[in-house]
Amino acid sequence: MLYETESGSRCTLRWYDGPTVSVDQSGVQGVAGAALRDIAKRALDQWQATVCAGPTGLPAALPIQFGFGGLAVPTPVGATCTDAAVPCKKMVSNGNFVRAVRSPEVWPYGATVFALTVVTFDQCTGEIVDADIQLDDGGHQFCAGACGPGQQDLSNTLTHEVGHLLGLDHSVASESTMDSSGPSGQTKKATLHGDDRQGVCAAYTGGCGRNHVCAKVSGKAGAAAPPEPGSCAARPVASHLPAVGWILAALAMGAGVIRLAGRTRWPTSRRNPKFAPGYGP
Repeated sequence: MLYETESGSRCTLRWYDGPTVSVDQSGVQGVAGAALRDIAKRALDQWQATVCAGPTGLPAALPIQFGFGGLAVPTPVGATCTDAAVPCKKMVSNGNFVRAVRSPEVWPYGATVFALTVVTFDQCTGEIVDADIQLDDGGHQFCAGACGPGQQDLSNTLTHEVGHLLGLDHSVASESTMDSSGPSGQTKKATLHGDDRQGVCAAYTGGCGRNHVCAKVSGKAGAAAPPEPGSCAARPVASHLPAVGWILAALAMGAGVIRLAGRTRWPTSRRNPKFAPGYGP
């Protein structure tokens, strides 16, 4: 789906109820479930520890609280709405998972994309109701700690993907966690940058509220856009990325609930102009 936001929209993508995130108990190739669980927990904790400016200007904690479900069996990839315990269009999560995808038949995102976060949110309010981080365990190798040639560091990968789970898009601040490049062995994304903290604080100290009523539908839908070069892929970052320090994930202004692949940037989306070039670290 392709979506456009209204210029000046304050409806950022964000959770209003803190999500509980669980981890695929089977782990990934070469990394046991318990190790994957611990890495995912550290990634969540790092974002949770973000300190924002409160209403009075004093430091304040991020205004949501993550829950952690530990190891669990995720809903199978490829399951339809009728297979899910809760219908897809209900405003209830079917479970937020970090999970491995081992079959190429259910990984339609291309051979260069090694991780992807799918976010389900309300098109009118921007409220996120479900998010799942998927790791291409069939086409790529992941590692915990010392990485070999061609392997992707899990701390690096999951800290980045949790940013998408929170509603953030890619950044062009090259040292940020939300930078879109992902060469093998990279570890810098495992530590949040000031650009990342400013982005998540702007999203979670703002937003239009879960009871917001949309006056009109301004989104449009079409065929899914292919991942751009460098979009969480094992190749260099694209040279044509827009000059914006950090940007929030594209939001459709309309009724209903949709699912959006948070890994993919939508070329036709208009960015909120208040996030001007150079806003960042």
